[in-house]
Amino acid sequence: MHLQTARGCQATCTFCSIIAFERVGGGPNWRQRSIRDVADEIERLWEHGARYFKIIDDSLVEPPRDAAWCAELADEFESRGVSPRLRGSIRADRAEEDVVRELARAGFFSFSCGIENFSPSALRRMAKRATVEQNFAALDRFRAHGIYVQAGHILFDDRTTLAELEDNYAAMRHYSWTISKGIFTEMYAAAGTRFTRTLTRRGGLQINQDALGNTRYDVLDPRVRCVYGALKRWQKEHAAVYDKAIDPLSAPKALDDAELALMHRLSVELRETDLDLFRLLLDAAVGPTATARLEEETRDLVEAEIARTATRYREFDTRVEEAYRKVGLVYDADSNPFLC
Repeated sequence: MHLQTARGCQATCTFCSIIAFERVGGGPNWRQRSIRDVADEIERLWEHGARYFKIIDDSLVEPPRDAAWCAELADEFESRGVSPRLRGSIRADRAEEDVVRELARAGFFSFSCGIENFSPSALRRMAKRATVEQNFAALDRFRAHGIYVQAGHILFDDRTTLAELEDNYAAMRHYSWTISKGIFTEMYAAAGTRFTRTLTRRGGLQINQDALGNTRYDVLDPRVRCVYGALKRWQKEHAAVYDKAIDPLSAPKALDDAELALMHRLSVELRETDLDLFRLLLDAAVGPTATARLEEETRDLVEAEIARTATRYREFDTRVEEAYRKVGLVYDADSNPFLC
C-alpha cells in the first residue's frame, strides 16, 4: 500500500524538481500530517489485511520531526497493536543514530536515501547539505539496524572530474551492498531547477534535445565524457535486468526476510560486476592514451566486455526469473524511458 505522511522537502539541491514544483505552488515547502492521523490510516488498513506500506513522502524527517517524533510514531504503533512493514525516503543528514533506531522500531525495513555523490566537490556543486562523512555515517547506521538502502546517486553532471569518479568508485566498492539500478547515473536538467537555470546562463543546454522534460547538455571534460559514454552504453545493454533484480527491494513487495535477502544477494552480485567495468574504464581514462583516441578505446572496451559477459548476464537473468518464481512474484514493468 502507498501512504503519504508529508509533502515536500526543506533542502535546496540544485537538481531537484520537487523543490521547483513546491515553489510554483507557493506556501510552505514541507507539510505534514499528525502521528495520530497517520496511525489511524495504517490501523484501518491493517484491519483489512494490509501489512506492507510504502511511505511516499519526498522526505520523511524534516523539522519539526526529529528523533522524539520517530519514537512517538513507534510508540503509537505499539499502543495500537499494529506492526507495519514500512519503506520510506530520508535525507542522509537527517539519518542520525537515534532517528534510524526509532524508525527501525516503528517498522521501517527499507529506505531510499539521496546520497547522490561521494565526492566533496560534487556535493558542493549540487548544494547538498550532507557531507561525505554524513553519507558514510548514514549508510553505516542503516546497515547496523538491518535496513535495506537504495542509495540515490548522481555520478555525472556537466563538470564531473576524473578525481570525482575515483572518489565515487572507491566508496561504491566499499558500500556495494547498497541497492542500485546500475553504476551509470546522470543529473537531469529538469525544468525549473537551479541546475537548469545555471546551464541556461552558461549556454550549455541543448534545447533541441529534450527527453521527457529533461534537456541535454555536454560533460565538459573530454576524458570524463568518454567514461560517461561507455558507462551509458553498458547501462542501456543491461537496464532491463537491473530493474528486474532490484524491483522487489526498491518498490518493496510483501516478502519475508528470507525472500528479501535472496533478492538482495542477486542485486549485490550484479553491482559487483558493474564496479569491475567501472574500474576498467577509469584505468583507461587515467592511462597514457591520447584524448583524441580515448573515445574509441573506451567504446571498444565496453563492447568487448558486453560480448564477454553476455552469457553471464543471460544466466543471471534466468536466476532472477527463478527467484521471482520462488517468492511468488511476476515482473511486468515497462522499459526505463530515461536512458536516451
